[in-house]
Amino acid sequence: MGSVRRMLNLFRYHVAAMAAIHDRKKLQQDPSREWNFVFKKPAARVILSDNVIEKEVKLHAGFNIVVILEDVNEPDNVQIATSLVDMILGTISFSTVAQCEPPKLLTEITIKNDGTSEGQFFEGPDPDSSIIIGTPKAIDENVFKEIWKACDGNPNKERILRALAWFRKAIREQHNIDQFICLFVAIEVVKPLLRDLLKTRVKDPDEWKGVVEIFKKKIKTVDFSDINEARNELLHGFKPLAPEFGSRISAYKELD
Repeated sequence: MGSVRRMLNLFRYHVAAMAAIHDRKKLQQDPSREWNFVFKKPAARVILSDNVIEKEVKLHAGFNIVVILEDVNEPDNVQIATSLVDMILGTISFSTVAQCEPPKLLTEITIKNDGTSEGQFFEGPDPDSSIIIGTPKAIDENVFKEIWKACDGNPNKERILRALAWFRKAIREQHNIDQFICLFVAIEVVKPLLRDLLKTRVKDPDEWKGVVEIFKKKIKTVDFSDINEARNELLHGFKPLAPEFGSRISAYKELD
């Protein structure tokens, strides 16, 4: 009997990002290095690499990401593939505090059981326009792995990933107020997890106590009560949105 051929769905993405596997010096020496991610549910493999454009020297142009889904034949397989990419980009943004734009789908190919294939090809960015202006932040592989492992093995993985997604969105925002809102939403998403951790030491802590502990011990530049008050003023209309509000909340967040 012949071997059973498995169906494969291949997706290729381009991501504009201010992060990179290589710094500029290493890019000239070893531009072909790839990071591989293996997922069990769904059965998938993701290959991440720097997108390299050669001019006088090799230049960063974001990321190339290939997703290979095995035996997935569902109408939403593009969404499944994109969610895996977003999971990786959220971890990159959090570990580097660097901007990662939404992934742009370039290629979608299905290899059928009989060996035939069909696909779609979408217009990609202009190569010159995708070159990163400035110096991308090289990913610290050890930091990335530590965050990835902690998230992947956590029973609250989906909640943590949602918080990372809001953090990544905050970094992409151009205006202080929009960035502030996204960061606060990220805090609200993980608030129950921080409270649960605190329950091992404190009897029946209030809903914000875990967050307050983090600010006291890790983020010592601002009192959380000030941030919470600013959030209430902004979202509940306690005060007019005066020009000085933007300057005020800028002092509450330091992403760099």
